Amino acid sequence: MNSGLKPFLLYFVLFSLLFSSMVAQAGQSVERLDRFLRDVHSFSAYFGQVVTDADGHVLQTASGRVDLARPGRFRWDYNEPFHQIILADGQSLWVYDVDLEQVMVRNMDETLGAAPIMLLSGHRSVSEDFTLREAGTREGLDWVALEPKNDQSDFGEIELGVGEEGIDTMILHDRLGQKT
Repeated sequence: MNSGLKPFLLYFVLFSLLFSSMVAQAGQSVERLDRFLRDVHSFSAYFGQVVTDADGHVLQTASGRVDLARPGRFRWDYNEPFHQIILADGQSLWVYDVDLEQVMVRNMDETLGAAPIMLLSGHRSVSEDFTLREAGTREGLDWVALEPKNDQSDFGEIELGVGEEGIDTMILHDRLGQKT
C-alpha cells in the first residue's frame, strides 16, 4: 500500500468513527428527554431565572423553588424579587401574591395551555403541543428544541438542555425576542 495513503486512511477512519459517534449522540437528545418525561414522577429543584431582551440586556431576575408531582400537580415558589406562590392540582391553578395577600384561581388547562410548565407536569403528552427536534450539544448538555404547534402560543421556541439527571436548563424564546 502507498505510504502516503496510510495516514489518509487512518485520518479517514478516525474521522468516520468520531462523526458516527456525534450523530449517535445527537439522536439521543429527544430519546433522553422522552425517557425523563415518561419516567419522572416527582422532583424538586431550586431555580434561577433571567429574562433578557432581544439585545441580551437583562430585564428581570428571579429565583425560587419548584416542587412537582405528576400528573399535573406543582408548587412554584418565587422568592425574589417578589414572593409569589403558584399551585396546581391538575385541574385548578392558584396564584397567590404574598405581599398583596391576594389569590386568583383559574382552570389550569385554560390558563396554561401549552405553557412550558405543562410539559414538565406530565398533564399532557409533549408531542400533543410541540414539535420536537434535536438541537445539538453545548455546555455539556444535549439540547432539544420544541416548537409550539399552536400559533397562538406566547413562545416561538423552547430549548431544553438535557443532562444525566434530566432537564438541566430551559430557555424560552418569546415572540417579542425576549429570552427567559
